[in-house]
Amino acid sequence: MLHQCRVRGRALLGMFESFWLVGHSLGDCTRMVKVLFKITKKALHWYKKAAEQNYALGQYNLGLLYVKGQGASRNYVRAHMWWNIAASDGYSNGKKGRDIVEKKMTPEAINKAQSLARECVKKKYKDC
Repeated sequence: MLHQCRVRGRALLGMFESFWLVGHSLGDCTRMVKVLFKITKKALHWYKKAAEQNYALGQYNLGLLYVKGQGASRNYVRAHMWWNIAASDGYSNGKKGRDIVEKKMTPEAINKAQSLARECVKKKYKDC
């Protein structure tokens, strides 16, 4: 399990490696992420690092930060973009979040979010 974390979530590993080494589960690690970050600008930084490694949970969490306006200004276009990417990577909650936020968006904003998602994938998630 630690190897999986190194491969898929290198951005978060440094903070949680000792937590993993003492035998805690992925669920415990996820809860620990929520406790430690408190959804701040620091969370935005680390979730971006995870998202850049095509880590769907990091992509989903970026969407949460943008939709709530925590750690960044509220931005439904960015939230939709990250949730759309997470959904395309197989994370079902990404689809749910995307579908919910679409109800608050104009068709133009949805098109912009979809265009940004395509550009982001082409750039391999860097500087999105």
